[in-house]
Amino acid sequence: METTRKSTTKKATPSARKKIVRAYKDVLLKTGKPPASVYSFCLDLGIEEEEFYSEFGSFAGIEREIWKEIMNGTIRRLSADKAFQGFTAREKMLALCYTLIEELTRERSFVLVQLERGGKLELAPPFLRDFREAYLSFTEKILQEGQETGEIARRPYLERGYSRLFWLHLVSLIMFWKSDDSPAFARTDAYVEKSVQLAFDLIGKGIVDSAVDLARFMFQSRRQV
Repeated sequence: METTRKSTTKKATPSARKKIVRAYKDVLLKTGKPPASVYSFCLDLGIEEEEFYSEFGSFAGIEREIWKEIMNGTIRRLSADKAFQGFTAREKMLALCYTLIEELTRERSFVLVQLERGGKLELAPPFLRDFREAYLSFTEKILQEGQETGEIARRPYLERGYSRLFWLHLVSLIMFWKSDDSPAFARTDAYVEKSVQLAFDLIGKGIVDSAVDLARFMFQSRRQV
C-alpha cells in the first residue's frame, strides 16, 4: 500500500518571523551591511536554517517585507480613519504623505542605511518593489476618485502618467526627508503641503487646460491661414 510522505518542514510562527526580521535589522544597523551568510545569521540567532527558509528565501526578502509593512501600515491607518473616507483627493494625498512620513520615521535608522545601500529610488530597486506596488495601487484609487468628482481633469494620454508623477513625487519627498534635520521634520511637513498642492494644481482644471486650449487654437489657426 502506497503511503503519502509528509513534509517535515516546520513553518515558523508569527513570533519567530518577527524575531528574524528584528534580528536582521539589528545586524544591518550595527554593521551597515547584511549578515555574511544565512548560516551565520541563523547560528547567532539560535535557529535552524530550515526555519529561516520557511519564511524568507533570502535577506532581500526580509528587506522587501520591512518596506512593504511600512506602506501597509500607512494604508491600514488611513483606512481605519473614518474622516479619511470623506476627504477630497487632494486631502487624501496629503494625508497619505504625512502618514507615510510618520511610518518611515519609526524606521528612520533602518531606512537611512537602506537608502545608502540601495540604487536609484525612481527605478524602484528590488527592496522597494512591493512598497511601490502598494503605493501605486492606493494612489491610483485616489486619482480615480478625483476624476470621478471632477477634482482632477480628464486628459487622454496625459492622465496615464499621473501615477508615475506621484511616484516621482514620493521619491523626492523621501530624499527631502532623508536630509531634513529640522525639529520634528517640520521642513518635510512644509514640503509635503507645497508639493502636493502644486501637483494637484497641475492635474486639476486650470492653467494646464488653458494652455492646451491655447495650443489647440494656435494649431487650428495656422491650418486655416
